[in-house]
Amino acid sequence: MRYFWVNNLIRNSLGVIALLGVSSLMLACSSLPPEKRSFQREIDKALSGSDAAATTVAKVYCRGEYYKLFKTYKNPSQCVKWVDYAVTILGTSGGQYKDSGYLGEVYFWTLSDLIHGDMASHYDAAKVKVIEKVEAIRTDDSKRGLWLFYNEYSRHDKDKSRRTTISKEMCDKRGEAEYCSYYADRLYDNDRNLEALKLYEKSGTSGAESKFNLSQLYLHPPKGRDSEPEKALTLMKSAYVTWLNSCDERYGASSTECVDMKGRRDARLFEIQAEVAFKQDVGLDRSIRLDKYKVAVTHYLKSKKYFEALVYFDLLERMDYQLPASMSFFKAEAYFHTDETDKARSVYQQYLNSAGKKGAYYRTALERLNEINAL
Repeated sequence: MRYFWVNNLIRNSLGVIALLGVSSLMLACSSLPPEKRSFQREIDKALSGSDAAATTVAKVYCRGEYYKLFKTYKNPSQCVKWVDYAVTILGTSGGQYKDSGYLGEVYFWTLSDLIHGDMASHYDAAKVKVIEKVEAIRTDDSKRGLWLFYNEYSRHDKDKSRRTTISKEMCDKRGEAEYCSYYADRLYDNDRNLEALKLYEKSGTSGAESKFNLSQLYLHPPKGRDSEPEKALTLMKSAYVTWLNSCDERYGASSTECVDMKGRRDARLFEIQAEVAFKQDVGLDRSIRLDKYKVAVTHYLKSKKYFEALVYFDLLERMDYQLPASMSFFKAEAYFHTDETDKARSVYQQYLNSAGKKGAYYRTALERLNEINAL
C-alpha cells in the first residue's frame, strides 16, 4: 500500500514540475515586450519562407528601421546574415514579390540595406559574397536589381564594366530604352559613334546624358551621316532642362554651380542655333552669307561675347574665307578670353608672322604671347 502511495506522490510531483516548466516558458515569452514578440513573429514568418518578412527583418538589422514597431537596433552581423537569407528566398521561392512587377527593385533595396548595415565596410568579404550570390542568380529581375545597385553604389563597379555588360544583355533581350541608352552612352564614351547613333535611334534615349550625347552626334555626325542641327537643338534643350531642374533642387537656382551650368547651356545652344542658321543659309549668295557672318563677328567682339564670336569665325572659315591679318588677331583674342590658350598662342604667332612689326596689334599680340608662355 505504501508503495502505491509513494509512486502516486512521485508521479504527481513530476506532473507539477512539468506544469511549472511549461508555465515558466509561457511566462518568459509573455514577459517579452509586445514589440519584441511582434519581431519574433516576423522572424518566424521569414524562416517559414516569406520573402516579404525576410526583407523586413534584414531592413531592421541593417538600417534600424521600424524601431518603434519592433524595438530592435541595427546589428551589422545579423544584417549580412539576413540579407543573405533574403536573397536566397528571392532567388528560389518567388514568394510575394515574384509577380509584383518590381522584384528587380526589391533586389536593389535589399542590397542597399546590406551596404547601410555598416557604411565603413563596403568591401567586407561577407558583403561581396552576397553581391556575388545575386550575380549568380542570372534572372532578369536579379540583373535589374544589380543594374540599379551598381548605379547607386558605383564603387562596386568602378570601371562600369558590370553595369555595361548587364545593359547590353538586357538591351539585346528586351530592347528597352533604359538599358539600351545606357549601353549607347558607353559606346559614345569609347568613340564608337556610329554604333551609338544607331542604337539611340533604334531604342530611344533615357535620361539627360543620352539626349546630350545624341545631340552631339546629330551636330557632329560620324562619317556617312549628314548633320541634323534642328534635332540636335531640341535634344540639347531637353537635356539641360533636366540637368538644371536637378541643380536648382540640389543647390538653388542662384548657386555658382547652377549659374555656371546655365552659361554652358547658353553657349551650346548658341552654337547649335548658329549651325541651324548656317544650314538654312545654303541657298543665299556667297557674298551675302560672308557679310552676314562678318557683321556677327564684329557685333559679338564689341559685346565681348567671345565664344559667340568664335562660332561665327568658324562659319567664315567653313565658307573658305581667308581671314585678313587684323581679323586673325581678334580671333586670337577670342581664344585668349575663352581660356583656349593653345589655340590663342598658335593664332597670335600666325598674326605676328604675317603682319610683322608693322601690324597694328603687334605689341598687344607679343604681350599676350609672353603672358601665355609664362603660364
